[in-house]
Amino acid sequence: MKTQEKRNNNDEIFEAIKGSLEIDIKFLFHGKMQWDNPTNSDTRDVYLVTLKDKNGRKCEILYGQCIAESSNQNSKPKKKPTFADVLYSIERNDPETFDDFCSNFGYDNDSIKDHKIYMEVQKQYQFMRSLPCIDKINDILQDY
Repeated sequence: MKTQEKRNNNDEIFEAIKGSLEIDIKFLFHGKMQWDNPTNSDTRDVYLVTLKDKNGRKCEILYGQCIAESSNQNSKPKKKPTFADVLYSIERNDPETFDDFCSNFGYDNDSIKDHKIYMEVQKQYQFMRSLPCIDKINDILQDY
């Protein structure tokens, strides 16, 4: 996607969530995420994203910036993710059962670690689905 199109999506997202959702994005560290392949040496910038709805409910999410947009290990973050980047990565579709989740996304249904990831995804999905602006967000991100 072209930079201008991304900027337009971010502006649309900002307008859609105004008054319904606050997003705070804070850099945490440069390294591996819990779901990164341990045999892969690539690292990324990792952020704590806090979503807060108008009723004060919060959802905290670890967001791993794509490797191409991340800094080198010894430098400051290269590019902070946009609202659109973050919201696109959050599960807005029902992950259904743990077995379905594992089958659809390549996780192991006999793994406690993978079950914890599934529970985090369920939490994100439940939070996002409760937002009054979710339909507008989904429409904007459809072709992101």
